[in-house]
Amino acid sequence: SLRSAELSFGAWVDPTAHAYANFTYVEDELELEEAAATYVGWDSNATLKAGRFYVDFGKQMQAHIHALRTYERPAVLRTFLGEELGGDGVQYDDWTTMGDATVVRWSLGAFGALVPHAHSHEGEEGLVSEPVLRPDLDELALTGRLTGFADVSESSTLQLGTSFRYLPGFEIHDEVNDVFADELSNTVVGLDATWSWFDDTGTKGWTAGGEFLMIDGDLGGESLDLGGGSFAVDVLDDTATGFYAFVDRAFDLKSSMGLQYSQVEVLEEGLPELDEWDVYYTHKPTEFQRMRLGVTLAEH
Repeated sequence: SLRSAELSFGAWVDPTAHAYANFTYVEDELELEEAAATYVGWDSNATLKAGRFYVDFGKQMQAHIHALRTYERPAVLRTFLGEELGGDGVQYDDWTTMGDATVVRWSLGAFGALVPHAHSHEGEEGLVSEPVLRPDLDELALTGRLTGFADVSESSTLQLGTSFRYLPGFEIHDEVNDVFADELSNTVVGLDATWSWFDDTGTKGWTAGGEFLMIDGDLGGESLDLGGGSFAVDVLDDTATGFYAFVDRAFDLKSSMGLQYSQVEVLEEGLPELDEWDVYYTHKPTEFQRMRLGVTLAEH
């Protein structure tokens, strides 16, 4: 049996535009994961991307899961943003220098449909979050990121960033009882920092960093039995926070290992706390192969 597969295409449409598409095959279903074109024809560092792609939030959400250090994204990212955060829309990206040692980059995105993650817990397996296409300008999902990179010494770099994601007009659907809550919205903001140091060869070094997130608005819901065979979705409107931090040791170009800790308030009544520890090792036999070994301890 074939567990999963990924097929990617990419090419320059003309000297000013590049297009790509990624298809995934998981559990007997073929899905179009990404398909976008990027325009780079301005006389500046600006780019414009349009299509279906991962949004620019923090340090990890732009990457596919198989490209991460750990087997899964940190618990706080999975809880607030989902395993993947992709949408159909456009994104403007630009960067500039500040002095001789600092680079500042920023992006703004607008999406007609941005998929929220379905947070399932015991007793509410039938609830799923569903995006709603919002073609009106005042109902678009919005994203933004501002980040700066600076050399703090000849061998170390510091990066600081902030991100936000505003999601309007999604629904929570109770598929078992066929009831739903609509016109929901929430906002996620994040602050991140990454420090890295490498020796003169550029192969051995340390990387440490973390990210703090806060989500506010309609966080989720649970089925509510009204009696007499009637049901409703009880929406949780609250504010929750969480973070993750990690330290990674690169032994050479092929091998590294590290430790990661994440803490998050789970999006259910009472906002119970989840703690998650990850210890991981990565080895790259060749440029095109990678093996990962990880151990995760979660306490809820």
